[in-house]
Amino acid sequence: MIAIEVVGGPGGSISPGETDALAIRLAQQGITVVRIGYTGTRHRSIFPEPDFRPATHEIARYTGEVRRLNPHAKIVLVGESLGGLIAAQVMVDMQSDTVDELELVLPSFYSPTQALSNFKTKMGVSPSNDSLIATWQLYETSDLLKSGSYHMIQTLNFLGHFFAPEDRTISLATLFKRLTHVSTNIFFREADVRTGPQLASHLAQFKNINLVRLKGEEHNISGYDGRYIAGLIMRTIRDSKPDR
Repeated sequence: MIAIEVVGGPGGSISPGETDALAIRLAQQGITVVRIGYTGTRHRSIFPEPDFRPATHEIARYTGEVRRLNPHAKIVLVGESLGGLIAAQVMVDMQSDTVDELELVLPSFYSPTQALSNFKTKMGVSPSNDSLIATWQLYETSDLLKSGSYHMIQTLNFLGHFFAPEDRTISLATLFKRLTHVSTNIFFREADVRTGPQLASHLAQFKNINLVRLKGEEHNISGYDGRYIAGLIMRTIRDSKPDR
């Protein structure tokens, strides 16, 4: 059993990250966990070039190679935060039999255009003071981020930079209209503004999605969360289609 984890971003390094507890718990369950450092987030960032498509192509290519080398393995693609949106796009792009299961943890629900508008509204940014955006840090100001181990992109416009113009209206709902054949667990928190409070109501229409509500409102995975999510993923993998 192999879990390919698509981490969120942006930041300076794959680990430590917001889903370390989940990766550790999956490994303790006997699952081989592989974390991908893909172009444009956490690793090898080349902002302001659009990197969404190169990232999805990298991950799809890598995942296909993992399947080729392990034809009888059960492979699960795990996407976290922005990595959740990317993983869903990878599933749209790939052959359906490459991955057995898709698991999304606190995935970004909004399209980049929606997210940018939401953040600007939250921070009181208008066209007249748009230059003030650069004074804000988009994400958390935790000690981990302050330590200097993460290099934050201090502008809301990173969403526009990361996504090419034709991809800026892509949201989870858009992608799942093309993924009705894929069984997916989506772990979310209703109070998590980055996941999107509207996630449950917008995705409940898809019968192939199992929405799993987590307690709290923070955008990270605690040790307790990691154990709970890993256990459910493990059961899902075991119950999935027979070995090849």
